[in-house]
Amino acid sequence: MWKEKAVSQHPRKTLGFVIDLDQREKLFEQLKSFADANDFDIHIGPTTPSDVTFSIYMSRKDVIVWGDNALNQRGYDFAFYDNDPDNPVSEEVIDSLMSELKRFISEVPKVRIFD
Repeated sequence: MWKEKAVSQHPRKTLGFVIDLDQREKLFEQLKSFADANDFDIHIGPTTPSDVTFSIYMSRKDVIVWGDNALNQRGYDFAFYDNDPDNPVSEEVIDSLMSELKRFISEVPKVRIFD
């Protein structure tokens, strides 16, 4: 059901970044820390048997953050969605979460964040 919610609407904000492959575990640690700090449930799972591409799904009552590296093992794309499109959260909430996610990701060595 979450996939239908996210796919049926346009993202409120997007964030892209590139990491070195040897920093993937550090990235996952930082994403889990972001989720904990902002009351998100988080699931990180491989999308292929070779464990080189991953889907990252974070949700809470008002916002969904969904990301992956499906097109490039080093490059991740994240998108922010309203959990309930009929009751969107304020732009300030989305902007704050985006800034917070950038802050956590910036702790990964050699990361390059794209706006």
